[in-house]
Amino acid sequence: MSAGLVGIDKEPTYQVNEFVDELVSRARLVLRDMGRELESMLKNIVQAMDTFKEAHLLITLRDVRFDETSWLKESGQLMFKLALGAAPPDPDMFQHVVVDSWVAEVVGRAVPPEFVRECALLLRALVMQFAMLGKMGFDLTTITFDRPTWVSDRMLITVRSNGKPMLPRDAGAY
Repeated sequence: MSAGLVGIDKEPTYQVNEFVDELVSRARLVLRDMGRELESMLKNIVQAMDTFKEAHLLITLRDVRFDETSWLKESGQLMFKLALGAAPPDPDMFQHVVVDSWVAEVVGRAVPPEFVRECALLLRALVMQFAMLGKMGFDLTTITFDRPTWVSDRMLITVRSNGKPMLPRDAGAY
């Protein structure tokens, strides 16, 4: 085997290392540019869940999970559809040292223990998604989130850029 190769049909190690370095760098940029905003959004989600619990007295946060997440094309809102019941097994994900330690710190401060797992998975996914927007050249420092609103079992949060609703097409998505 020649130097710099991991195995016969594998990428050269320098390409793998560069890819990993890029992932870590992009995650750091998201946390630098959006960390406070994402934490504020998470706190607002927790408050919205308290409102949801008050309206549905038999439901506890232990029973709630984010079943479906999407960015609505027409309104620029993040839509989180809730589901009740046992959580599925933890997804098999690589450990992201930068993101996972930040997420653990934030959810530890802002989230009730019975809702930590769901919020940690959600926050981690959002960091990774916004890292992709950053890679596409979008200025992440312009992004803010409105307070959540409810439509049945769906939580809606408007994403804004420079104070205007941000549609997926504005960020180069869709």
